Amino acid sequence: MLSPLHWLSRDAPSLLRQIEAIEERIDHEDYEGPADQEDDTMALLAYLHGTCLAVLGEPHRAIRELEIVLRLKNKLVQHVFLVPHAMIELAKCYNALGNNERSQNMLHNGWKRFFTNSLKSRLLSNIYKKMEMIQNAMAANGLRRALK
Repeated sequence: MLSPLHWLSRDAPSLLRQIEAIEERIDHEDYEGPADQEDDTMALLAYLHGTCLAVLGEPHRAIRELEIVLRLKNKLVQHVFLVPHAMIELAKCYNALGNNERSQNMLHNGWKRFFTNSLKSRLLSNIYKKMEMIQNAMAANGLRRALK
């Protein structure tokens, strides 16, 4: 079974062209969408554009698009869910550029703002932390065994 990322990496160039065409129509005011949802539409397009660019290995351009989502966060009505996802994608882009500190800060801030109030997300976080601890312990034990 193919992962969604495989599908996206295969079809990203085509999807990117479609997104850019829609953005161009909006910029030239040929797009007729609901006026009260313009910011939501722009945030969604920026998110899709940014994720496609990230998959195509263009993190600098992806960051510019994903930051649009963060700038629009206070104006979003329906697509508020895009903000934490954009933060995660931004963190991945910063990590790809070697800016690990900024990546960690982005993830930490996203966690504090969006995920600390949710019981499910706290549980998921605890599971991942425990898994990481176990994997590190197993790796350390494996290393110790290899050294003996």
